[in-house]
Amino acid sequence: MTDGTLVRWEGVVGEVYHAKGGSVIMDVSGVSTFIPSSAGVLPDITAGTSIRIIGTVQHWKGKEEILVEDGKDI
Repeated sequence: MTDGTLVRWEGVVGEVYHAKGGSVIMDVSGVSTFIPSSAGVLPDITAGTSIRIIGTVQHWKGKEEILVEDGKDI
C-alpha cells in the first residue's frame, strides 16, 4: 500500500516493545504497528489482547507498518 493510506486493522497482539521516549511498537496478527509517544494515553495493551486500530500505512527501513497517531484509535 501507499504511504498515507488510511487503514483499519483488527487482530491479536503478539509482541509489545516499549521504546525509549515512550513509543510503542507491537505486532498485531502479523502486522507491525507503531504508536509514537505523542499519541497520548493508551489503553493497557498486552500480548494476547484482541484490538482494533485505525492508522495510516508507512514504510520504515523497507518494511510496511501501521502508524497509529492517537491513542483513541485503539
